[in-house]
Amino acid sequence: RQTEDGCLVCPGFTEGAKRCSGRFDSRAVARHCDRAVFEVYWAYRSRLAEERLALEMEEALAARASAEARRDEVAKRRLEIAELMTLKCPRCSQAFQDFAGCFALFCSRASCKAGFCGWCLQDCGADAHWHICHACPIARAKNPANPCWGTEQQFQAAHQERRRELLRRVLEVLEPKVRQD
Repeated sequence: RQTEDGCLVCPGFTEGAKRCSGRFDSRAVARHCDRAVFEVYWAYRSRLAEERLALEMEEALAARASAEARRDEVAKRRLEIAELMTLKCPRCSQAFQDFAGCFALFCSRASCKAGFCGWCLQDCGADAHWHICHACPIARAKNPANPCWGTEQQFQAAHQERRRELLRRVLEVLEPKVRQD
């Protein structure tokens, strides 16, 4: 019989019992056996130490890999949130930031020129005026008298509300550890 680290124990040793608790370290074993037996004992004990060390290293590597995966997930989610917070063309994803008063917006990218709603960012084809006046619930709720026109403050308030809702949805499904980081 031996302990976890390979030390030999007294044959009368029993865990938790009030019997002999004697343990024989390597020096005691070397003194009481011939060289060939000690070499077998030492090889066995070395193998146990190597296995224990390998297990500890595997556990440490797994912990580092897990932490790295969590950092990658956090970075990925932060990028996803940054993308959601950016105002952009619904067709080609060209970012924009200027607002001139009319909620019927057009993409500035020459290859796109999409018309889209400045309230809800819906792609409306070539022109967003009809959508804004007749189909956009946000436009009718925020500026019922003249949904096509508005102030910079109305534009910013509508998108702040949109961003808040998008962020709430993203955070709602994140794991608590990722959300915390």
